[in-house]
Amino acid sequence: MADKLTRPEADKLLRSTWEQHSKTQGARILAHSPAQLYLEENGAWSLLGAGVCGVIVDGDLRLVLVTLPRGFWPSSILLNEKIDTDMNYRVDASKPFFHHFQLKSKAAGLSFARVEECRQFAEVLQFALESRTGQVGATAATTAATTTAAT
Repeated sequence: MADKLTRPEADKLLRSTWEQHSKTQGARILAHSPAQLYLEENGAWSLLGAGVCGVIVDGDLRLVLVTLPRGFWPSSILLNEKIDTDMNYRVDASKPFFHHFQLKSKAAGLSFARVEECRQFAEVLQFALESRTGQVGATAATTAATTTAAT
């Protein structure tokens, strides 16, 4: 259902839900795309939920997944993680639509509906992370090579 949203609709949903949650205005959304969130449990991936995933700058660099509103239930934030080098964000070369990373207690993954959006999302996230750490270009080149080799 999230993959049927237009880009402006997805942007509006992500922005309004984030602003309600954070109680701030003016956060910058660097990238967003429909995605499903998985958690690794006992060596297997379990679906936690789906919605619009975004890379947001609001003081910190954050990875956020917002669920779609359903009936009387408003949209909510399913994932809200500060992005840092300990996250170990990776694109799976054998599954270019799947990203995985480390949360504090377990591994998580994002599955994207469209490979091209997945690739762009990873490039924006890596560039934002590298620009924060002063290593611009190093990981983005690796990510691009990994995702290109997989297609």
